[in-house]
Amino acid sequence: MISNLYEIAKEKVVFSVLDGIWGMEGEGPSAGIPRNFGVIFASEKAAVLDFIASQMMGFSLEQLQ
Repeated sequence: MISNLYEIAKEKVVFSVLDGIWGMEGEGPSAGIPRNFGVIFASEKAAVLDFIASQMMGFSLEQLQ
């Protein structure tokens, strides 16, 4: 799970950037449609970055667990 990777690397990761300029909408990656979302997210805490981005994509907290 990705949270395990954060735990291992938390001492080394200083700043995380998530590129959401181009993404895949629908049933990606093979059947999705490329879409220009035009966003960039950044945070000092990678888990917070993932949470905020997932909320903006419409996922609930229950879907992330």
